[in-house]
Amino acid sequence: MCSGLVILLIMLAQEGPRSSASSYLERVVSWRRRPRPVSYRPQASAAPPVPDPFASLDSDQVPHVPAWNAPVADAYWHSYGLTRPPPLLVASDGNWPALLQTVVSYLTAGWPADQLVVVDNSGVARANAQARLTLSNPRFLNYGQLRRLGVSVVPAPVLMSFAQLQNFLLHLAHVNSWPYFFRSRADVVALSPEDASPRPGDAAYRSLYSRCLAHVNQTLAASHRWADGFMADGGHLVLVNRDAYDDVGGWDAFIPFHMSECDMASRLRMHKWSRADPPAPVGTVTRVSAVLADLRALYRDASVEPSIQRPSAKPKRNNNDALAYFNKLKRLVNTMALRGDAWQSKPGPQQGGAGEPFYYPFHGMLEAVDVLAEAGREVFRRKWGHQGCDLIRDTTLKLEDQWLVAHD
Repeated sequence: MCSGLVILLIMLAQEGPRSSASSYLERVVSWRRRPRPVSYRPQASAAPPVPDPFASLDSDQVPHVPAWNAPVADAYWHSYGLTRPPPLLVASDGNWPALLQTVVSYLTAGWPADQLVVVDNSGVARANAQARLTLSNPRFLNYGQLRRLGVSVVPAPVLMSFAQLQNFLLHLAHVNSWPYFFRSRADVVALSPEDASPRPGDAAYRSLYSRCLAHVNQTLAASHRWADGFMADGGHLVLVNRDAYDDVGGWDAFIPFHMSECDMASRLRMHKWSRADPPAPVGTVTRVSAVLADLRALYRDASVEPSIQRPSAKPKRNNNDALAYFNKLKRLVNTMALRGDAWQSKPGPQQGGAGEPFYYPFHGMLEAVDVLAEAGREVFRRKWGHQGCDLIRDTTLKLEDQWLVAHD
């Protein structure tokens, strides 16, 4: 053994055989260090097939919006003294059933289809526009059904974080000359206040959309420095003043997910931009973790019993009373509400898509976002020297103090 080592060292010292000796060493070492076998994580059981919550949309005519919520006529916003209609932007990175439910709920709450824009942040290039993905894929979007409903679709150029996506919405506002716009989460159910007074059928009744327009009119007339307004409890539907967000530098792309809204809200208040919430909610906008079995229920189709997607659900008797139907629908939406402070919706049945273009494992996406969200929390802590969300209440920091302060 020792003599062999001496010979090897002599060979290495000589210029000629050095390369052959090195290759010999490499073979010996690599032979002794065999690669470890791959250790796989426990695999989740296969998800059940994903039901289509609006299967009739492909074959039947689009149902009519309930008459009491339908916009009166084209350019309805003119009656509220507005020079431009403020659009509603709904950005989605997946979960098609929840997105479709969100869109239909806004349409049936009175939002004109031509003023609703879906931003496709699925990150699959042209695959959705070319209908190359299936419903089981978590990043599937059905462009055909959205256009059949009359709404516009704008594809994001690449997959974006939450903060990047909000900056993209500001970019769209500049490109389209929208001085203000509404933005909504893509996992909500919006309902007009049909159970409040005045009731549908009364001359004074106003839909969720009408109430939003009235609030824009009142906010602009007030002539104060307003940045945004939460239109309903939970802040899931927000009126945005484009120029206010620009004034503080837009969203911080280095805080990609969690704490990004805390950062933006604090910077706006530091620059004396105020919130302009309506005196009363314009309706209910509930973040949900489930999907209705048949979205025709939102159109108040008397042949559809409002229920949540469940296997082997049995239809119940019809109810033709409009208020009773609405109350049942609203109670059901309340049971679907997402509880707690979850950043993302819990995983749904869309966990397939292997082998399709731009496939990415669903559990990998969730875990990657969690890692990025935690990194964003750390960026916020270092940027402001503080880890609490409300910098205005907890500190005396100014906008110019970012990245200059020591940790408290």
